[in-house]
Amino acid sequence: MPILDERGVLVAESDIGWERWRLVVEYDGKDHWLSRTQRSRDIDRYQILEELGWVVVRVDAKLLDERPAVTLLRIRAKLTAAGVVLP
Repeated sequence: MPILDERGVLVAESDIGWERWRLVVEYDGKDHWLSRTQRSRDIDRYQILEELGWVVVRVDAKLLDERPAVTLLRIRAKLTAAGVVLP
């Protein structure tokens, strides 16, 4: 999902997100952990997203593989906080 700043400039492409509720889920993959350059870019991107009013839920392979329910609970909590009425 492309995310634009107030001037319409692309600042990020999210793995998954809900524009209406300004929530994105970001996957920290192998490059994030192995590349200092990529990790630094990711940190900057997360900061920019937050400054633009987006909430970021970060996940990685271990979390998704071993505790997927935690990821879903975190996403659900952020959506609820944004005003989404969930069953």
